[in-house]
Amino acid sequence: APFSAVMAELPGIWTANHRGDGVVLLSTISRSVKSENFLDIYPNGVPVASMVAKWQKCPDLWADDPTDESQWTWTENVIRHLAHYKLVREGVDYATKIAPTIDYWRAAQDVCDEDIPLKAGGTEKRWRSCLSHTHTQKHGDVTAALLATCDGWIAPRSDGALVVYAGKYYEPTVTIGPEHITAYEWAGVGVDDDSAVNSITCSYVSAAHDYNTVECDAWIDEDDILARGQELTDSLDPQVPSHGQVRRLAKRMMQRTNALYRGTVTTNVAGRIAR
Repeated sequence: APFSAVMAELPGIWTANHRGDGVVLLSTISRSVKSENFLDIYPNGVPVASMVAKWQKCPDLWADDPTDESQWTWTENVIRHLAHYKLVREGVDYATKIAPTIDYWRAAQDVCDEDIPLKAGGTEKRWRSCLSHTHTQKHGDVTAALLATCDGWIAPRSDGALVVYAGKYYEPTVTIGPEHITAYEWAGVGVDDDSAVNSITCSYVSAAHDYNTVECDAWIDEDDILARGQELTDSLDPQVPSHGQVRRLAKRMMQRTNALYRGTVTTNVAGRIAR
């Protein structure tokens, strides 16, 4: 329905025809004041309207039919967000792209829903997302932003079905050996200063700060800073709703960046079983 308060403020300009059926609407009214009174009336500037909502219902990969929209519910689970984006925004075919690998999707969804203890007491789910995006963004950018909230990974299998992992150690299920490997490069002498990171500045979306992005304590490796004699910084700003989650992500980021043993393996086509 139209806003009666706005209609009263703007008679003949904003009318009953100014509707937004099926569209979320928000209005704010600010009146002019004398310049000498401006800072008294608007000490923080003219108000800017904003809202917080549970926006998008998403499929549950454990449902008998995840494509049945009548069963979709609101969630913070990253993998469920990703499934919705793939099905609705990208328009992938569930029967060929997700159903054949549904066990991977369900396992990743469960990883996100695991309870993680907090230092202050209580628990929170391991990986949550509060990502917002526009429909004009590239699909790859949105997918990458979603995966960044759970340190996740997704790729097509040889049959085209999508395999997905959430950020947690998974036991390997295949082994590649000499019959697969054609060449390799190996480095086990540490990471040089051009690549290493020992301080990561973190930020997250804080409900306690009107859902603004706030910076929290950096994730720091004091021993590495002391050993190198310098601080090597990077930043991490995924759209996640908690201090604890962004620091868990920062810890994983630093472990990966500074991994002592690293290298590249080149295989023949049979080696794609690892992928």
